[in-house]
Amino acid sequence: MNNFDISLLIPVFNCELYVERAIRSALQNKILSNNLEIVVVDDCSTDQTSEILKKFSRKVKIIKHPKNLGLPSALNTGILQSSGQFIVRLDADDFILPEYTFILSSFLKRNKYIDAVKCDYYIVDKLENITTLENSEKKPIGCGIMFRREQLIDIGLYNPQYRLHEDKELVERFTKKYNITRIPIPLYKYFFHGENMTMNHNKIF
Repeated sequence: MNNFDISLLIPVFNCELYVERAIRSALQNKILSNNLEIVVVDDCSTDQTSEILKKFSRKVKIIKHPKNLGLPSALNTGILQSSGQFIVRLDADDFILPEYTFILSSFLKRNKYIDAVKCDYYIVDKLENITTLENSEKKPIGCGIMFRREQLIDIGLYNPQYRLHEDKELVERFTKKYNITRIPIPLYKYFFHGENMTMNHNKIF
């Protein structure tokens, strides 16, 4: 297994309308390719998601669950089968700015006492227009947080019993022992809508 600085995880389940945009935004991140691995975990999608993923098979690592296990299990699979010292998540219906992984990882490298870092985010509409700029401290979401691998594994990863609010539960356990620092820079574009990831997973705490 190659050792990367950053593992960017994209859990997917029936995300045919959005997953290509998410992956392309990840591939456009301004960081050396040998420092970033993109790991997509397909949680047994039943739409065209799997076919779309095949287009990226040479550029990203694709893992497919034989049956649907839920978002926390998909994330845990990605963490355990990745190798980056920093772990960060991108939901399949969202997308990120090109500086996303570089800025977050650079912050952690400079600040050894910080265990995780989170960025602010934009809410965007179906046309990808920015509607709101949100403070991730006041309105936290599950994405946009980069963790140090060692600390994330130490607390036991995501709890598979939490099909909803898995992010909130993880952060609550994490912050009992470790710290998360906010940087007031919007690097994540959060697509708030009434279907897909919002239905399958609870995106806002």
